[in-house]
Amino acid sequence: MFSWTGLFMMIVCGAVLYYGWPVIEAIVILLPIPDPKGCTESIKGYAGSAWGFLMGLIGKGANSSSEGYQ
Repeated sequence: MFSWTGLFMMIVCGAVLYYGWPVIEAIVILLPIPDPKGCTESIKGYAGSAWGFLMGLIGKGANSSSEGYQ
């Protein structure tokens, strides 16, 4: 990346992104990208289930080791 070839490629990539951004933006606008609300809700549900499972494991482990001291 810090050789002459790497520096040249970074300059070329930067120029393509700078001068080609209007074309890239137009393509992104025309793409039928779905609303991410459904995906985020399902991910939150899975994360909540995983968190509850982990808290259950941690809680069971803590309670079983301290039961003899009560």
